[in-house]
Amino acid sequence: IFANERIEKGETLCKVPWQVMLKSDNPNEDGQLCCGTGRAVAREMRKAEDSEYAPYVTYLNAQSEGQLPSAWSKKGKALLQEIIGGTPLAPVLPPIEPTERVDTDWYTRCSGDPSNKLATKAALLVAQRSDDGLMIPAYDFYNHRNGMWLNIQTETVQGTHHIIKAARIIE
Repeated sequence: IFANERIEKGETLCKVPWQVMLKSDNPNEDGQLCCGTGRAVAREMRKAEDSEYAPYVTYLNAQSEGQLPSAWSKKGKALLQEIIGGTPLAPVLPPIEPTERVDTDWYTRCSGDPSNKLATKAALLVAQRSDDGLMIPAYDFYNHRNGMWLNIQTETVQGTHHIIKAARIIE
C-alpha cells in the first residue's frame, strides 16, 4: 500500500473485523510464532478455496517459500551466520535466532512435523506476518518497517477489531 497524499499521525489506515482474522484456538496465546495460529493457518491453507477465509488463504498460499532465513538451505544459513557473526542463538548483529526460528519455535516448542511442508510454511508465515499471533488480512500490505522509522501502530480490541494507524506523518 502506498500513500498518494499526506497521512497524518494517528490517522486510521485500516480497521479489520475480528471475524476475518486467522487466530489460535487458544485466546491466551500470543507472540511472534503462536503454535495455535500456525496450526489454524495450515488448516485453512489446506482447505484453500473451501476455507471461509478463502481470499486471504489464496494470498497466503501464493507467497513464495524461503522468505525467512529459517527456511533457507544449510549453506544459505551458514553464509548468513558468517555475515552476521556470533552463533545462531547469540548473533553479533540482530535479529536473534535468524536461522533457527522454525527449529526452536515450530518443531521444538510447537511439536511441528518437519515432514509437513504446508504446516512449516504456515508457521513461517505467522512468524513473519502476524501481529501478536493474529493473521490479519491487509496488515502485511502496510510497510510497518520494523526499524528506525515505525510507520504504523496497531491496536487490537479482543473479539471486536484490529486497527492500523499511522505512527507518524507519512508524506
